[in-house]
Order: sequence, then structure tokens, then C-alpha cells
Amino acid sequence: MDFILRRLDGLLEEARTALAAYVGAAPGDLTFVENATSGVNMAARSIDLQPGDEVLATGLEYGACDLAWEAICARAGARYVRAKMPLPAGDGAHAPGHVPLDLEALGADFYSGNCHN
Repeated sequence: MDFILRRLDGLLEEARTALAAYVGAAPGDLTFVENATSGVNMAARSIDLQPGDEVLATGLEYGACDLAWEAICARAGARYVRAKMPLPAGDGAHAPGHVPLDLEALGADFYSGNCHN
């Protein structure tokens, strides 16, 4: 109980600050989630899609994320569209442990990755 009640918040803030420095982001812009797919789901569900909106995806999307986007778009009346041409893409799920990141410079609206690989 001591860990959860008295130490957890401070330790999470310390970890968030260290991770922010590592990936080039502000600590307040980071949220810990179970895995990259959960992060994509959380971000996708927070977007206020409207009928007629389009979400553009490449043919490289992870299957579970495809299903989430399809369901969210269907519920909102938006379209989930596959790009006709291959687009440059990085594997955000595994990138944090393999390539240098600067999320501020990347300029993405959201980014989800795993730190265990």
C-alpha cells in the first residue's frame, strides 16, 4: 500500500520526465499506456470525427489498429481510406528502443510506441 498510495505518483512523474528527455517531448505531453495499440485506440477515440471526415492509412497498419479505426470511423460516419501508393512509414511500436526520436520535431498529432523492445 505504501508504494501505491505514497510513491507511485512521484515515480511515474520521474519516469515520464526521463522518457520525455529520451524521445524529445515535454513530460506533460506523455501518457503511459499498456502498449502501443492501446495508445492508438486512446488517441483515435479522442478525435472528434464528423460525417464526411476521412482518416488516411497506409497498407502498413497493424491489424488491431485497422479494426479500431474502422469501427471509430463507422460510428462517426467518417471514411477509413487506404492510400493507393506506399508511403514512407516507421514502426512507432518498436522505434523508441531502436532509433533516435524527436517527437517535437516529428510534429505528429499523436505517437504511440513501446519502450520494452
